[in-house]
Amino acid sequence: MEAYFETFVRIYDEHFSRQYGFWRPYVERVIYRYLDCGDFLGYNPHCHILMTDGCFYGNKGMFRVAPPLELKKLEAIFQHKVKHRFTPPILPRRTRVVYNIR
Repeated sequence: MEAYFETFVRIYDEHFSRQYGFWRPYVERVIYRYLDCGDFLGYNPHCHILMTDGCFYGNKGMFRVAPPLELKKLEAIFQHKVKHRFTPPILPRRTRVVYNIR
């Protein structure tokens, strides 16, 4: 599918620009984002964390237990990272273009 789109982009100016106007690069970015969706089929976002339960301190080898994690905060960070990985960039506002082709 991507090869067909690349061909379309190559021939756009020659075949379609008179009727539909100049090629808008942001359209290409949007289409490639759409075409890339299949690349993540079966993708399972998850994370592995290696951390300690606490640490030893002092001369007598006392062990201090780490405070419990705030899992809601960790979950929020993870959701933010995943969301922004798959969110397309902000596109320019739609503008009205008038063509006078005679």
